[in-house]
Amino acid sequence: MRVLFQTKSEQDTLTKVWQFIIKLKSYLEKLDAKVTISSSENVNLNDFELVHIFSCFQVSDTYNFYMNAVNQKKKLVVTPFFIDMHEHYEDNPAMLAEWRVDNLLRREIMQGSNMLLLHSQKEADAIYNVLCVDAPAKVIFNDWDKEGMEANIARSILEAYQQVLVSKNTPEGKGKFLYTQVYNLPSGV
Repeated sequence: MRVLFQTKSEQDTLTKVWQFIIKLKSYLEKLDAKVTISSSENVNLNDFELVHIFSCFQVSDTYNFYMNAVNQKKKLVVTPFFIDMHEHYEDNPAMLAEWRVDNLLRREIMQGSNMLLLHSQKEADAIYNVLCVDAPAKVIFNDWDKEGMEANIARSILEAYQQVLVSKNTPEGKGKFLYTQVYNLPSGV
């Protein structure tokens, strides 16, 4: 299996995220997957069966990776690292509004994916409740930091990849704008 991991470059990525991706690549390669990491937006995807995008925090970069995969008709898995920022930004209406606008792209990316591979049920609930995404999802990384679990998780990821590869691409819901939340900006913003 040939998989392309897409994420921001090492210099621009949070160290913990980058280390996670490198470790996952290593475990998947031990299981005979061929994994390439790229931060380029316009990669020719002919040599890959599947694209796995990591992190929707810097959504403009992630959206470019997503559109490249969609335009080249590749199967797509997303690990978004999504956090509901409502409480964090509750005292900063401008930042909250910006985060909510970015959620429109996050929603399109996640809804347009063939599968979401998530870190926790809390993340899954936030994606469903905040973004109204109903794409297939699996909580798969919740035990990542537990000793000896990485190899089991890598096997589960390969199984998820296989499931994505044998599934049919159907146009229903893929990339459709279905955002349903209504936000009222505070006065004075």
